[in-house]
Amino acid sequence: MSRPAKAAKGNKAEEQDRRDILPAVASASSISTGTTLSIHPEIRTGNDVVEFYAKYGQDSPIKFFYCNRAPAGVLFRPYDLLVTTREEVGPKYFTISATGVMHIKKGEQSSFTSLGDWMKDEAMFNLISQIKYFRTYLIGRCFRRWHKEVRRKLFARVRNSVCSKLFLAKPTFCQHLVEINQFVSDISQIKMSYCNSNHLYQLEEYSDLQVVTREQKAKPALESTSEKVQQIVERVCKEAQKQARIYQESIRDVAELDDTTGVELFQGRDSGKARSMMAIKAEKIQRAK
Repeated sequence: MSRPAKAAKGNKAEEQDRRDILPAVASASSISTGTTLSIHPEIRTGNDVVEFYAKYGQDSPIKFFYCNRAPAGVLFRPYDLLVTTREEVGPKYFTISATGVMHIKKGEQSSFTSLGDWMKDEAMFNLISQIKYFRTYLIGRCFRRWHKEVRRKLFARVRNSVCSKLFLAKPTFCQHLVEINQFVSDISQIKMSYCNSNHLYQLEEYSDLQVVTREQKAKPALESTSEKVQQIVERVCKEAQKQARIYQESIRDVAELDDTTGVELFQGRDSGKARSMMAIKAEKIQRAK
């Protein structure tokens, strides 16, 4: 049999299949969408609808199908559609016809994508989703957020520990150290020598100029700053003595700190671990108050 004869025979078979199915499709077009789905139970997804129109084209009496977006879950799958009835469409739904896909949003402007562009975009999306960066993006993002939170908690723990032990963070000394640091910065701005770049000095003249600069400008500024720093130190000493006095007054007798009478030296009978001297003294302080 020649090739033209085989082609003609194949076209006749395809045409016969189309004639066999079109009456059922035609009858389905005049009834509800639910009945149409019962006649074509194999049409369940958007890809099934695309294959249906690719096979029958615009000659099909069913002009379009209603679709809802499939439940997304964790992964984002914008091109996964499920065929539904008109009564069950959501606020945002799709209609697929032989010409393209219409995205309908109630209260918003609808958008149309040709069937060829839809299939191309879906294929590109699926291809890009297989790239390692996008495939593991959610896992990587969760890990980075977890790692960042752990580092933040560790930093906060170390910061609190440093604030409780660091000398510079003590409330009694912190503000005064800032003031002294400011005075030290002022000292660095004091000029201990002077020279005019536009004037040619003789050796004796230059020596006298430096003596005058140190004695009349630098020395008074240093003495003034030193007095201010001394006043701050004296004020800190008074505050430290005041706090020490308040602490001692809160204890009936200083000897109470060394008295372990009535204090459990061990945490429990079964633990066998000796308590530290700091814990013992803390208990004695509480008892002495």
